[in-house]
Amino acid sequence: MLPALLLFGCTQFPDLEDSFSEEALSSNFPRLEPVEELRSKIREAQITDASLADTEARIDNLKARAARLRGTVIDQNSRNRLSQQPAVVPTN
Repeated sequence: MLPALLLFGCTQFPDLEDSFSEEALSSNFPRLEPVEELRSKIREAQITDASLADTEARIDNLKARAARLRGTVIDQNSRNRLSQQPAVVPTN
């Protein structure tokens, strides 16, 4: 079995460039970068006091907006006016 494994280990792999179309080869794929290079671009402190304050203010605004959306859709004055209107029954 060992000779068979050694024989397969010496096999030449097919050239993959010939199996792709020209369109695939010329398409705009993202460039791969080494992880070390990406890590070097990361800033040490990403969260600052200013960004934290901005985020907390945005959270407060979103919570206030959500609270306003939980209210009724029709205010009480409109509801009273609608209840005074006679019901319209469609006729065929």
